[in-house]
Amino acid sequence: MSLTSMAHPGLLRWRVWGCLTLLLGLLACSAEAGSGAPGAPLPGRLVGGKPQGLFFFMDVFNRQDVYYFTPDGRVYRNPASFTAASLAAVDPQWRGAFAINGAQMTVKWDGRAPQTRNYRFDPTGFEWDGSFICVGPFASAQQLNGSFEGHNDAIATDANTLSLYRTLHFLPNGTFTRDLYAAAHLETNGGKTTDAASASNQTGHWTLNGWYLTLTDAQGTTRGVAFRTDWDEKTDKTLRFRFNGTSYKATD
Repeated sequence: MSLTSMAHPGLLRWRVWGCLTLLLGLLACSAEAGSGAPGAPLPGRLVGGKPQGLFFFMDVFNRQDVYYFTPDGRVYRNPASFTAASLAAVDPQWRGAFAINGAQMTVKWDGRAPQTRNYRFDPTGFEWDGSFICVGPFASAQQLNGSFEGHNDAIATDANTLSLYRTLHFLPNGTFTRDLYAAAHLETNGGKTTDAASASNQTGHWTLNGWYLTLTDAQGTTRGVAFRTDWDEKTDKTLRFRFNGTSYKATD
């Protein structure tokens, strides 16, 4: 069933985001095009009802992705970065040309059959086979101070599961700690059950420059686009943010 046929867009986002009840009332697409600095994405916005810039996607199955819509009518899913070379390197199955015709949007993917779905938009983004929310860069490094936990969905095969949890603690002095916790539950044909867990801890320095968050510790340097997906309207405290393919939730 198409997500857009299930409910009005506003009601649908309540279902998709579940506990993220504050999100819908707080987010709105940027009214400005942004600086368009080399290698940096444009903030998500709607131009004449058409998407442009960076959007965070989520559906009722909790699939989460990042989509980038360019002013020349191209779309890319989960690009590694936003240079012309990086966009061209996206898997052809997940890059293509998009066009809106009335209440439908069609994406003609470069490497597979085109997709046409119902299309609706509102001040926070649009619906097309899921919810697309406009996102923009952090306004300041202070918005990232605090502790956050991110984890992947448990990987399950038969009775075996593997879960990964990542915790980041950002301090105002520019230092951070990073914890990684892995847990496994294994069952053999003979009925033997094995549970195992491991943890590691790293400390280092962090910087936030526009869209890009950089973490440097003994393991090396990690740099990627970071953006908020939920925050407290009264205090401006970040409640959830996205970085390097992982969604993090505030724990303090």
